Amino acid sequence: MSPSAIALWHALMSIDNKARWPRDFSVAISTLRSKTGIGKDAIYTARNQLKQKGRIAYRERKGNQSTLYHIISFASGLQTQTPTQTPTQVPTQTPTQTPNNNKPNQTKPNQTNNDDVDDGAFARDETGKLLTPGILFTECFQQTPSTIEIKHCSQLLKMNDPDLVEFAFERAAEIGQKNLAYVRGILNRLHNRGIKDMGDMADYDMSHERGRA
Repeated sequence: MSPSAIALWHALMSIDNKARWPRDFSVAISTLRSKTGIGKDAIYTARNQLKQKGRIAYRERKGNQSTLYHIISFASGLQTQTPTQTPTQVPTQTPTQTPNNNKPNQTKPNQTNNDDVDDGAFARDETGKLLTPGILFTECFQQTPSTIEIKHCSQLLKMNDPDLVEFAFERAAEIGQKNLAYVRGILNRLHNRGIKDMGDMADYDMSHERGRA
């Protein structure tokens, strides 16, 4: 695999994980460029390589709609007994296999969130592990939060989409504004643009990318 293909695969896995592993998910090119740091043409080349290697399937859509992606589980290739099976056969088996392959990783966090974790746990990291407000603050800002900061962080997570809050924390950290006031400002600006979750963010990025083209 080329470095670009590896970077794209990790970006798609991260997005699919944040979306709780749906069978298919849409992503704007601008979002992939932001997550991978590679250009549009390199992304097209990388995703074709991933498709040829049987790691993803994708379908471009007409109009303003983002491309649909589907992650092909490594386990789906191990379950077949025919080594010479063509790549076109792998995706046709994936829809029935993928939910079962991902179910152990998906069910455990959901059950934990509902039954065993208090109201202070909302967001998840890249591996799907639950993040408390204090851990989210510490990992993004590299600081130990005060009791008041943990309380305010918890309020932000209750009032907003957790993934969008995590994005706001990461954005604030990137530009050196490691404080909750700046995080609130980012969230307010996103809401004013009609962005309530990361799906809205992808659509917004895509529409503005077309405007710049």
